[in-house]
Amino acid sequence: WKRERLFSKSDYKFDVRPFLKEKSFLLCACNYLDEDDGEVYACECDGDVTFDSNLSGVVSNVYINPLDNTDLRPPFKITKDSWNSESPNKLVLKFGRVKNRQITSVKGELVISGERCVEIEKGRRYRCMYFFTTLNLEIHGSKPFLTKMKTKSSNYSTISNPITFRSVKCDLIG
Repeated sequence: WKRERLFSKSDYKFDVRPFLKEKSFLLCACNYLDEDDGEVYACECDGDVTFDSNLSGVVSNVYINPLDNTDLRPPFKITKDSWNSESPNKLVLKFGRVKNRQITSVKGELVISGERCVEIEKGRRYRCMYFFTTLNLEIHGSKPFLTKMKTKSSNYSTISNPITFRSVKCDLIG
């Protein structure tokens, strides 16, 4: 038997905020399910995101300081433009200042989308909910930080502000 998804317009018309409050999720970019044979593959998902009751929080184990290999742990917070009723399944959270003297400013966002569905297997209905995120981060380093980066490796010889990390797209696993 194979599960069959029942599609509906309401799959995207729900408010994601209550499902995120006071929760932690793994950030997983792995292809952990093979659609052909249904086998689940082991995957290491190191990143995580934690939300408080105000939908502020922190992203861990995703953005690493290239100088000392420490976790930048960028905090994020909700703004007045983070959510709207036209796209209730989408939440855009803004990154804030990191606790690192070498980093002078941070710019970026954590975009979360939710999707719910009903799947049917052997006549039974299963309700499922999926959350996806895209993370974008840009930092500005201090002059000493940039100087150290340039002397650390020839790969960084032309580094300058802003330093943009690659965009990360992943699933939220609860």
